[in-house]
Amino acid sequence: MARWFTEHGHDVRVLAAHPYYPRWRLEAPYHRAGWRREEVDGIKTYRCPLYVPADPTPILRLVHLLSYAASSAPIVIWQAMTWKPDIILAIQPTVFAAPATALAAVLSGAASWMHIQDFEVEAAIGAGHVKGGRLPQLGIAMESRIIRMFDFASTISPTMVQRLGRKAGAVRTRLLPNWVDTEEIVPLTRPSALRAQLGFASDDVIALYAGNLGRSQGLETLVDAARALVGERLRLVIAGDGAVTGEIKSMSCGLGNVHFLPLQPAERLNELLNLGDIHLLPRRRGVVDCNMPSKLLNMLASGRPIVAGADEGSDVEQVVKSCGIVVAPEDGIAMATAVKRLAGDPLGRAALGAAGRNRAITQWSRDGVLRQFEQCFEEARSTSRRTPDSPGDRADRK
Repeated sequence: MARWFTEHGHDVRVLAAHPYYPRWRLEAPYHRAGWRREEVDGIKTYRCPLYVPADPTPILRLVHLLSYAASSAPIVIWQAMTWKPDIILAIQPTVFAAPATALAAVLSGAASWMHIQDFEVEAAIGAGHVKGGRLPQLGIAMESRIIRMFDFASTISPTMVQRLGRKAGAVRTRLLPNWVDTEEIVPLTRPSALRAQLGFASDDVIALYAGNLGRSQGLETLVDAARALVGERLRLVIAGDGAVTGEIKSMSCGLGNVHFLPLQPAERLNELLNLGDIHLLPRRRGVVDCNMPSKLLNMLASGRPIVAGADEGSDVEQVVKSCGIVVAPEDGIAMATAVKRLAGDPLGRAALGAAGRNRAITQWSRDGVLRQFEQCFEEARSTSRRTPDSPGDRADRK
């Protein structure tokens, strides 16, 4: 987003943590680093330190989030007061850092905007990070109160917009989906180079999960599906890294049809996505309407059919039903049955993949979606609390 706005004539500054995700590990040169300024693709980027636990238990996750909220607060207020942006945008997660963003907007006269990728508290409850009870309910109420500090709020899917509307009160809400670069993610006319690297035969059918290996993904479903597919001419590849990598590898020990790939560099993403003949999107019950997986759009753009775990009527179900097969969340047997069905129908796979590719181009292309963001931000700029010093003085600061 920051690169696109910069390329289109806007002045953008970014506050972010030191990179640690999805491995939950700070890499050199960020190990034990404090605050630092970087130029990323020509964009001024302010890195704020945070605590990264080796084992992200619920309590340590909370400390982790609060550490970033504390370290980023003085920087966002300092930048707001000295740079005088038009708009200050907070991305959730993490909601803990949002109050300082709202305060910075009030102090500087900028318009404030919260964009929600995940409803963080409810997703944590659904994933089992937090048990039910009074404390989670307090967290949900606090999240609603924080959202109402902002002038505008947006989120990424129709169901999430409905949920946001119930939380936001009088705050103006918008649907602003995620996007995919359909010029970088394209169907290959040749086999992926990773197929030969892994030693697969030309007639092997590969079912691929590529993404974060975290607790909220319901990755145990993949292992259950692999067990049900033993003896079939099918390979299941799990690519990525995350907090439960070790657990999933341990669960799949002895399954010869399961293969792991480490996190791949960005320049190999298209090769990775084209490795799969079928994409897998497992989902854990309880989180299906708290977020919309951004990896789904890359799957669509690659022109491959998808087998997804999703409840009837959910956003994921509404997308996938026209370009794949939807099964119940956490049902490995149903996922295996769907994979086997697609594996035996190459023409059907091609038709579903083409339908998904077409939807990615028409609904979620990068330029189309980010122009929607730009139009909404221009609307927000007009509500700014202070008057520009000159007609063009503040038109490009985000």
